[in-house]
Amino acid sequence: MQEGTDQQNPKAADIAIIVRQLAGTSGCVTPTLVAFQNVIRMTEEYPSLASLTRRPEMRYVDPALRASWRPASNEYVTRWRGHEAELPGALAKFRRQYTWMQALTKALAEAGVPLVAGTDASVAMVIPGFSLPEEIRLLHAAGLSPAQSLVAATRDAAVCLGGGSDFGTIGVGKRADMILLASNPLNDLSALAAPIGVMVRGRWLTAAQLTQQLHSR
Repeated sequence: MQEGTDQQNPKAADIAIIVRQLAGTSGCVTPTLVAFQNVIRMTEEYPSLASLTRRPEMRYVDPALRASWRPASNEYVTRWRGHEAELPGALAKFRRQYTWMQALTKALAEAGVPLVAGTDASVAMVIPGFSLPEEIRLLHAAGLSPAQSLVAATRDAAVCLGGGSDFGTIGVGKRADMILLASNPLNDLSALAAPIGVMVRGRWLTAAQLTQQLHSR
């Protein structure tokens, strides 16, 4: 999202330029806030990455990929070895950049630019599957409404992929892909963490079955 700007020091004025370039076009934007959020967290937790590596969902990451994320080989750790004095300044810069990315994300949404909830899964500490609800929450934290945040992962994602007539919304003749939650995510996005079950191409899977599948990996 920082194309055409000074990526090391993005400015507020750049946001209006980017929005003007994209508004009214067929372009879609995937903010991938979760990827950059993890860069910040890795910098904050240098060199141990303690809380990140101890997340329960790490067990579902491919062993080779998981090994590349460990401090011994993680590029976001090894790059700072011998340069620890630069860490505070780098962390402050990363936080400024992230704040700018949040502001740009909100401005794009307000201008009607379609946003897609993507995560760059497999980027260091971005766990496939588990990172999507996190991205949705980060879109909300950036200033999007719960509805806008959910649309980025459903309707607009389908449209941007060219499948809007087949999936992304519920309708007669569309692919039967949907999730049933215990409470309304429009009131609280944490409801995404408690599915009753999912329908995948017409096949119903309960929460218990989903958990069983995870544990069998």
